[in-house]
Parts: sequence; structure tokens; C-alpha cells
Amino acid sequence: MIIEPRANQSILRDQALLRDRIAILYALSDHYLFLPFAALCMAASLVGPHAVLSYAATPFILLIAITVVGGRLKAAYDRRKPGDDPAPWASRYTILSGVSGLAWGVGAIIWFVPGSFPAQAYLVLAFLGMSATEFVCRAAYRPAYLTHAAGSLLPFVTRCRRANAPDPRSSPTSAMNCVLH
Repeated sequence: MIIEPRANQSILRDQALLRDRIAILYALSDHYLFLPFAALCMAASLVGPHAVLSYAATPFILLIAITVVGGRLKAAYDRRKPGDDPAPWASRYTILSGVSGLAWGVGAIIWFVPGSFPAQAYLVLAFLGMSATEFVCRAAYRPAYLTHAAGSLLPFVTRCRRANAPDPRSSPTSAMNCVLH
């Protein structure tokens, strides 16, 4: 099999792009941008009449544990050999992003306060802030971005849409629509 020079250049360019994207991904991964938004979500969930601190703190603790694992992954990435293939590092970070997104998804379910429009609107705003900050570092590599977005936002949007508010104007979906438009 003969590889044409253009094809070889294309392969080299794609490898360089992946290497640089993964470098950006790991460089932006240790800023702990989730912390204020997760703390705000947890605080808002405690407004409910049957709020239990240990239950509300579960997603927050999961996110801290994932951050510790992420720090170890970044340390291992920083110790890698310069010529290492970036694909396994991309896969590892994508898995970590998915797990982090699922922790946010668990948070969306736990932190949602049925029947409390202020708490739901607050949760919407906090999730929008989380989306703006958490997604920035994952934007360099689309699979990491998508796994985090799917894990965090799908349960959140589903929970908001299933809120049985008697008045549609007082549902979290309307709060989300007001913020987004």
C-alpha cells in the first residue's frame, strides 16, 4: 500500500490537532469551576420542606471525588512521555467527563425542589452557570464535551419538564425559557 504525500500530511495534521486539543483539555482541567455552582445548588435544595443535608450533599461529594480523580489523571498526563499517543488520554478524559456529567445529573434529580419556583429557578440559573464554566474546558475536545453535557443536562431538562406545576408559567421550564430567551 502506497500512501500519497498529501494523505500522510493529512494524517500528521490530524495527529497534531488531537495532541494540541488534548493538551488544552488537560491544561484547563484543574480550575475547580464546578465548586461555586454545586455549592449554590446544594444550598438551594435545602429550601425544601423535607431537605436532608446528607442527601443534598451527595452530588457535591461525588463532584469533589471526581475532581480528585481528575487531578490524578492530570498528574499522570503531565508525566507522560512527550511522544505518547494522545488518543488514550482523550478517551480517559472523555470517561472522566461522562462520570462528572452523571454526578451533575444526579444533582439535578436530588437538588430539584418540587413545588418551589424560587428554588427551581435558582437551580436553572446555577446549571446555566455550570454549563458555561464546565463546558469551556471540554470544548477543545467534542466527545468530552458531549459526554458531560448529556450526563448533566439531560436529567436536568427531563426533571424540569416533568415538574407537575399547576400553572405552566410557574414551572422551571418557563424559568429556563425566560433565561434562555
